[in-house]
Formats: sequence, structure tokens, C-alpha cells
Amino acid sequence: MWNNFWSILYKCDKKINNIELVGILAFGSSRSKRCAEEHNVPLYVDVDSIPGNIDIAFVIIKSSVLGGKGTELSESLLKKEFM
Repeated sequence: MWNNFWSILYKCDKKINNIELVGILAFGSSRSKRCAEEHNVPLYVDVDSIPGNIDIAFVIIKSSVLGGKGTELSESLLKKEFM
């Protein structure tokens, strides 16, 4: 799923004006490192390391209801005023 989602997002990024993939926030797995390298963007491993000039964030992690940390991550991003 990860590879499929990023593939779709990357294709959309190329078709939608004014949107640029500028980084990936993940837990630092080999898969996330590889994805960041493939797209030539930095890999951030915590919300506080994301630069302040980012306008929007996509959360692609399971929510807490499904045993993931997506809800917690979304709340952290909202506190930093990411959309």
C-alpha cells in the first residue's frame, strides 16, 4: 500500500499546479528512507523537525483506532498549524 499511495501522490504532484513534495515524515524504516531517496526529498522522523515553511501535510498512517499513530500525528501537525 505504501508504495502504491506514494506513487499516486507523486503522479498527482506532477499534475496539480503549486503542489510540491518537499519531504516525508515517517518513523525511519528502510522503506520510508528508500521512498525519500527515490523522490529526492528529506526524511523527517518527528514533527518538530519539519520546517515552518510547509503549508500542507498528508497523513498516511493508520489511526489509533486501527492500532497506528496517525491520530496522534495528525493532532501534532494541527498544533503546529499544518493543514
